[in-house]
Amino acid sequence: MQCCPNCFDDKWLRAKTAELSHEKGDCPLCEAENVSLIEASELGGYFHNLLSMYEVADSFESGERLIALIQEEWQVFDEDALNEDQRAELLEEIVNADRKWLKGRRLLRLSLRHPVFHISRSMEPKIWAGKEQRIG
Repeated sequence: MQCCPNCFDDKWLRAKTAELSHEKGDCPLCEAENVSLIEASELGGYFHNLLSMYEVADSFESGERLIALIQEEWQVFDEDALNEDQRAELLEEIVNADRKWLKGRRLLRLSLRHPVFHISRSMEPKIWAGKEQRIG
């Protein structure tokens, strides 16, 4: 799946997407025209710190969709360009690209679209894409 800088709201991701691109065209996700395109899977490694801040909830009732949590905390994706299902699909493509990192994590066995995640309150402050966020 291809994406472009316009799919993201995060400035660092917009710049990284443009930097990694070797192709221009129309984005199949946000429909921006004549933009830098990359395979979403190329961004997988950049999401490790971000994803490590979330855990699988004990039940469906106590969790939320991972995309909703990430978007609320970090505003990663452009909400004007992508609807929630498109954002979830893009996140799933990015995360599933790095199978070696996912191996053994419960994330691998779950679709990221199901409401079964919560913020890990035991996590130390994390830095992701140049931002520091205190959890807890």
